[in-house]
Parts: sequence; structure tokens; C-alpha cells
Amino acid sequence: MNLKNNLDNKVIFSVKNVPMSASKLRRVLHQIRGHSYDEVLMLLEFMPYRTCHRVLTWISYAAQKAKYEMDWRYTDLFLNEFKVDTGSSRKRLRIRAQGRSYTIHKPTSHITIILKNLCIRGNSKKKNNTTLM
Repeated sequence: MNLKNNLDNKVIFSVKNVPMSASKLRRVLHQIRGHSYDEVLMLLEFMPYRTCHRVLTWISYAAQKAKYEMDWRYTDLFLNEFKVDTGSSRKRLRIRAQGRSYTIHKPTSHITIILKNLCIRGNSKKKNNTTLM
């Protein structure tokens, strides 16, 4: 797991070689993109997919790191974007009858989750609106 802090108010969290298919992860992450951190927690808790539990732990870990290192509040976090790439596939052998064997391909994925802070973005707009009035 890797966490990077950028100067433009976002936290980049990446996980490599996750033992899941990229399409299964994209199915969950497409539904939660663009929501606040509190909404993401509620959505992931009630979705019927197995991958939701792992995605929930990664997002909560990224939020904890953002709070600890950047001193952001959980209520101001926003799931801005994500990226799911296919990794290498692990190959296993299935032993069959008469000395034959078939390969089983177990896919892996690389995930990058980007969290932004809504409070900082919102305060800059409020300052511009108050100066115009």
C-alpha cells in the first residue's frame, strides 16, 4: 500500500497486486465515484458484492492517513477518482485424469484511489462570492 500527498489538496492511495479481478473492482468503484466519504461508507456497507469489504477497508485506511498526515476531517473527504488496472495473473495447475493438467489463471489488480478535501475547495469559492457582493 502506498500513500502520496500532493500540494493540490488530494491524497493518492494505491494498492498493488490485489488478488481480485479488475472488472469486479470496477463494478463496485463506479457506483461510489463522486460521493462523499460518509456516503461511500453507507453504499459499500449495503452493496451485495464480496469486493465491497476490501474496498471499504482501503478507503477507510486512506481516510485515516489523510486525517493523520493532512489534518483533514472525515466529513470533508470526497472520492474524486480511481483507477483500476489489471496486474499479472497467477497461474496454478489443476491436475486431471490420465496425467493431464490444466492451468487456472487467478487475476490480480492494481488500484489507485484519489481523495480530495471539499472544505478547501468550498472555502475558495465562498471567498470569491463574498468579494463580488
